[in-house]
Amino acid sequence: MKVDLDKNDLINLVKGTSPSYELMDHPLISRNGQYRGGFDDRWV
Repeated sequence: MKVDLDKNDLINLVKGTSPSYELMDHPLISRNGQYRGGFDDRWV
């Protein structure tokens, strides 16, 4: 399975920070965390 990543996605992957909003619903990404919205938006 291939996932198209841009420069920001690769930086986030290396740094361990949140994925882009478009990729959060991808099965490989969604099973490894969850998005918490509201006043404190973050990927956990």
